[in-house]
Amino acid sequence: MAVIVSDEDPRELLHALDAPGPVAVVDHQRVLPKGFADRLRQAPAGTWLVALTSGSTAAPRAVCRTRDSWQASVADLATAVGTGAGSRVLVPGPLSSTLFLHAAWHAGQVGATPVLEPLGTARRWDVAHVVPRQLVSLLATDADLSGRTAVVAGAALPVAVTARARARGMRVVAYYGASELSFVALGPPDGDPVSLPAFPGVEVVSRDGVLWVRGRLLASGYLPDEAGTAPSSGPLQRDPDGWASVGDRGDVLPDGSVVVTGRGGAAVQTGGVTVDVAEVESVLALSLIH
Repeated sequence: MAVIVSDEDPRELLHALDAPGPVAVVDHQRVLPKGFADRLRQAPAGTWLVALTSGSTAAPRAVCRTRDSWQASVADLATAVGTGAGSRVLVPGPLSSTLFLHAAWHAGQVGATPVLEPLGTARRWDVAHVVPRQLVSLLATDADLSGRTAVVAGAALPVAVTARARARGMRVVAYYGASELSFVALGPPDGDPVSLPAFPGVEVVSRDGVLWVRGRLLASGYLPDEAGTAPSSGPLQRDPDGWASVGDRGDVLPDGSVVVTGRGGAAVQTGGVTVDVAEVESVLALSLIH
């Protein structure tokens, strides 16, 4: 039976994910797309999770996933981060975001306790899943961060922010992924936050500066459009050999490490110059910690 659950009650939402699906996770502050319930009932066979994702301005796109596409990463992520039974995992964002949803769900899968509290109120936690600006906010406080781990994704992580966190005694694990791709590359706690090793079991190549990925972690695709005749539009592309891309730009180094140079479509024209939004975000983040 298809279920639609909002992020207003995070614990009810996580409980809903115990069902075989399809379970659609939605932002309680946004109006659902027209005919969404009917489209949900037409989800591809085997769909467990449907996540609405759009960035800040684009029309929502409904990403379909099997349970295995997330389950396949559980053990490797736990090993890389050091999360396990008894860990307290801070998830300081809405579970309608797949970054935070996966963090909370993953905690439950490994016997950890998800701490579903805002960044400024949580005191007892071992691991925090955050975006770079949230890490900057943590570093702006006088909290004792020694021995804690920050798992950071969602945007480019400036090297200076990583260095500041490590100087405060934190372990920093950076990763690159996308709602449609799941984990693509993930670095060790003492590694370079820019050049990231490919996630275990994931193949990554760069074709003309665009990253393509292959492996078990990929999403199935999108829900059908309003007419129910074709998948709704979105950045996900596939080729006949099983490779997929969302248009993000980057390089794969000779040792297999992945360097992301820009998100797909995350560039603007100003004064005749193309400006990568990620680079602007990095500069602004640095200004907040100096």
